[in-house]
Amino acid sequence: MQEDFTAPTQPISDLTFSPPPLTDKDMWGVTMFDQLACRIDFKRLKYEGRYTPPSLEGSLIYPGNFGTFNWGSVAVDPERQVMFGMPTYLAFTSRLVPRDQIPPKEQDQKGSEQGLNLQ
Repeated sequence: MQEDFTAPTQPISDLTFSPPPLTDKDMWGVTMFDQLACRIDFKRLKYEGRYTPPSLEGSLIYPGNFGTFNWGSVAVDPERQVMFGMPTYLAFTSRLVPRDQIPPKEQDQKGSEQGLNLQ
């Protein structure tokens, strides 16, 4: 099975709120142990920048599925022609699970907490 891959180029507007790619130095934690755990996960996950596709190993998606500006997160003053917004730069992880590895519903004790979206 061939995995998804990113295109060599993607269209980007001149007005962009796209954050720079993450590095291991961006990983943060309250304690040095939290920071170390985040850096280990960062190295473990597949990450190729903004358009990293989901993978069987697990991928880091940044910015995540909330996008940079989520629905309802901007306000506009039409008289002054000013937009107020608060970008949301949250990462999330995504991992593909082959259908034959998903337990049947009658054996699934976790229900929707499993976090699986059948495709």
